[in-house]
Amino acid sequence: MVVIMSLAKYFVISYGILFSVLSTNTIAAECSAVFPDVIATHGNGVGNSQINFGYNAHLLNNPDTELSTRRVSHNSGSNINSCVGANCTASNTSAETTSVNFRRGGGTIDVNPGFNETVTFGTTSVNYYDQVNANSQATLNFSDGHDVYFFERLALGFNNTLNLAAGKTYYLNSFSMGSSNKINVIGSGTAIVYVNSSVNFSSSTTINSTGENVSGDTSKLVMHINGNTTFSSRSTYSGALYANDLNFNSPSYLYGVASGQNVTLASNSTLTYDNNVFNADFGEVCESSANSVTAIANFKFDETQYDDVAGEIKDSIGTFHSRAKSAQPVDGKACRALDLSATGTADYAIIDNNVLDGKKEFSISLWEKTAKTGNQSFLSGATSGSNNELIMWFTRDTSFSPHLQNSANGSLPISSIAGDQWRHLVLTHGDNKSCLFIDKVAQGCITQATNTLDIEV
Repeated sequence: MVVIMSLAKYFVISYGILFSVLSTNTIAAECSAVFPDVIATHGNGVGNSQINFGYNAHLLNNPDTELSTRRVSHNSGSNINSCVGANCTASNTSAETTSVNFRRGGGTIDVNPGFNETVTFGTTSVNYYDQVNANSQATLNFSDGHDVYFFERLALGFNNTLNLAAGKTYYLNSFSMGSSNKINVIGSGTAIVYVNSSVNFSSSTTINSTGENVSGDTSKLVMHINGNTTFSSRSTYSGALYANDLNFNSPSYLYGVASGQNVTLASNSTLTYDNNVFNADFGEVCESSANSVTAIANFKFDETQYDDVAGEIKDSIGTFHSRAKSAQPVDGKACRALDLSATGTADYAIIDNNVLDGKKEFSISLWEKTAKTGNQSFLSGATSGSNNELIMWFTRDTSFSPHLQNSANGSLPISSIAGDQWRHLVLTHGDNKSCLFIDKVAQGCITQATNTLDIEV
């Protein structure tokens, strides 16, 4: 039996379950946590984790109006909202951070493409270069002979064309450019670019984009820049971008997702969310879940009434329809919710045991609202001889002690789940670890063996 329950006097829950074969590294930053919005910040405090909107700067197609950042500020003279339908607000938490192991090739070969000259790198056994300085209107290509390219310095001139080969990785210790450049990604797959310096994308430069303020295929480019990044006027970027401070000058454009520390969008700059970016190969930047996570059950509690009848709680994406016991649907956060505010354990929901039975690695996502600071459980699964086959057990509001197969392995100190306000909890299990996230913030992991669950009816 799988039971949704709470020992809190005032508790309302909206509930969803995801099961999948997870990455072998369950504590690696998921791309959706590094890039939760079209623009997010990853600093560790308000001073280095904020977004500033200039006059009429705005976001399009973002999943919601709450951004993963510590502070959002606006130009008081703007006459349009920074998010669609409302001004963007701050979640008061930062997005996940990430780092890469930058590699240097130690090249000694210099290349200086002349005016209007076309140069192709990698046509010999050499894939590591020292100083590359391109003159005006030069075109730079890459051969299929190497999977990785190294540059100590890559300097583009005026009106250059840089054709990155898709499916390759590029390490640029220093990257600079003149104005009016075109950076394209050629072929099938993703170009992954690691830069070990600040970058200024000069005016009228298009990066994986077919024109000014025109999107390219956002799954074809991922950049990790270990420095500050500036987009000069009329520049356009399509893809995923992780950097330190980000400055979008007036006006400049981005399609896809980005994360920085202090972020400034100058007048009329526009950033457009495109979830196609999560089909990219993110390399070392983050752990992509595009092909590894599949939702198998989602309970929104959006029915009008429950009568203790089998199948009355509908699974909106599958067939694991379930049953309420002395509990009714009410208004929730992301959707409707289940009212479990009665004293004791008389009110609960019985979830189809097949949701968990036979699973080894899984994620459970839910919204909860409780004022209780004492011990409580949100989910319980049992079998004969193992009453605690799986329990999301909190010994108090700041301590999490998950049980698997009748065994716990200590407690994890966490931020409070109480306060009588909505909080988003995610429990993941795999690779012999159980990890908890609260409102997108990782709380840590506890070592627990990954074995097949046995949940009985």
